[in-house]
Amino acid sequence: MALPQGFIEELHEKNDIVEIVSSHVELKRFGRLFRALCPFHSEKTASFTVYPDTQSFYCFGCGVGGDVITFVMKQENFDYMSAVRFLSERAGLMIPDDDGDDESHRRRKIYDANKTAARFFYASLNSDEGRDARGYLRKRRLSDSTIKRFGIGYAPPGWRNLYETMLSQGYSEQVLMYSGLCGKGKKGAYDIFRNRIIFPIIDLSGNVAGFGGRSMGEGAKYINTSETSVFRKRRNLYALNIARKSSERSMILVEGYMDVISLHQEGLDNAIATLGTAITPEQARIISKYSDEVVLAYDTDGAGKSATNKAISVFRKIGIPTRIPDLSGSKDPDEFIREHGVENFKIRISKSGSSIDYELSKARENNPVELDSGVAFLREATAIISSSDMKAEREIYAGKLSEEFNVDKNTIMTMIERAGRRRYKRDSEEMVFKASDIKKRFDFSSSMKMQLGSVASEQRLISLFFLNPDLVKEYSEELEENFFKSKHVSEIYEELKKAVESGNFFGIGSLSGRISEGAMNMLTKSISEPELVNFSREDVEFYIERIRTFNNKLDFNDVIEMDSNELRDHLESKRNEVKDRNE
Repeated sequence: MALPQGFIEELHEKNDIVEIVSSHVELKRFGRLFRALCPFHSEKTASFTVYPDTQSFYCFGCGVGGDVITFVMKQENFDYMSAVRFLSERAGLMIPDDDGDDESHRRRKIYDANKTAARFFYASLNSDEGRDARGYLRKRRLSDSTIKRFGIGYAPPGWRNLYETMLSQGYSEQVLMYSGLCGKGKKGAYDIFRNRIIFPIIDLSGNVAGFGGRSMGEGAKYINTSETSVFRKRRNLYALNIARKSSERSMILVEGYMDVISLHQEGLDNAIATLGTAITPEQARIISKYSDEVVLAYDTDGAGKSATNKAISVFRKIGIPTRIPDLSGSKDPDEFIREHGVENFKIRISKSGSSIDYELSKARENNPVELDSGVAFLREATAIISSSDMKAEREIYAGKLSEEFNVDKNTIMTMIERAGRRRYKRDSEEMVFKASDIKKRFDFSSSMKMQLGSVASEQRLISLFFLNPDLVKEYSEELEENFFKSKHVSEIYEELKKAVESGNFFGIGSLSGRISEGAMNMLTKSISEPELVNFSREDVEFYIERIRTFNNKLDFNDVIEMDSNELRDHLESKRNEVKDRNE
């Protein structure tokens, strides 16, 4: 039974792999990972690893890996559909039958409904009912051109305004429900957004993926569209569709819609915001594609400071530097600009310190030097500095601490190095790469030496494609037929390509049940490599050319079996291939 990808995605969202696995084995946190003794083979040292970021697991001992469905299949000895039923019952989900709408058709309907709803909200803002909402936006100093640029609208009071309007335009109640525009209660259908200023959330393809709504009366201050097959809060970023085109190579990350809009109105078109949630690894990876640095300009209250600390950690893990401007005295960037002007805001950004400066400042607040001559502060400070990957930066901060506390710089550096070793030991991942294991998992006709080189290159490339699915579309036409020689990599690539091109790719779960057990084991192992986080397009092209080189090498056994005419024809064919690629 073919299940809609939207359902499979929701199934994964409501069955966190850490929760599921921890109900069967005792997990221990190691940095951003979890480890345990493997439930699938006997071992004394924990080699079973769970990766929350990719919602996957892999055992470096027995080589088993996969997603949450795979885990349940292995643990309970279920087939695929039995595992899906088990997880569906746990999450309270109904398994769709074969008569359900095609998923891509469903997505198109949602996009179309959202576009119509956005027009309704915009028209409502400019109606008599939208007078108070317009007044609020004027009070926030938004111009007509800014309101139009962001498509800001208004959902009028009343329970069925949007519902009845869209029914009259031919939309079915079912579409309004699964698009998240309307809900249904005991008294029938109702509008989700009522008496709210509406902020359309545009995805990178220019589609209206969902909406944010600010209350003009009672109820939660902000609400968003519920999760749908086209809208995921953990992946979407407000105004990224505009900011990614900015000439700046940095992004200003703020908390709210109004912060973003006011910054854009003042010419800072590189401002973006999360959708009422803390930054997620998925969002951070998306930002890293368009930015070399992130300025964290969150609110200055306790929640904002907590969000800043979380964001520093998330961006640090993927190698993106962050800076934090001092906006004290104002609650958020929007208020700062209204009170002090955009030029002063730009000055604060230009003078903002690095994430290490920010963390050292907080450490100083938490560990007053006068209490113990700075011992506690030095201990925390050296741990913070050890997070820097640049030796020169560590040296600079060590020099500053040495001068401030009159402690020998070499002593400070020793403390930093020790803290770094503790950090490495805590966060390091086991990377076991045995040739015998490779030989068992991959079927090649070439020599073992070529197998190793080709396997490593193909694994790296397919992992980069998986972690950065935009690359699949970009390079798919460049890869010739049968480019991947490993049957597992080739299998993964074909299914990954289908998922990306249909718009149904959402991570490891989108390949669950579509690739073989061996391919899933290989993929989950490959994507666990931390080196894959910081990559460049040169890396992608390097692996492509390296694989081509291996593919063009002639196996010795084939050579000795050729007669002179066959060998001449083969060499001529290879020359023509090279010539065609270079033209």
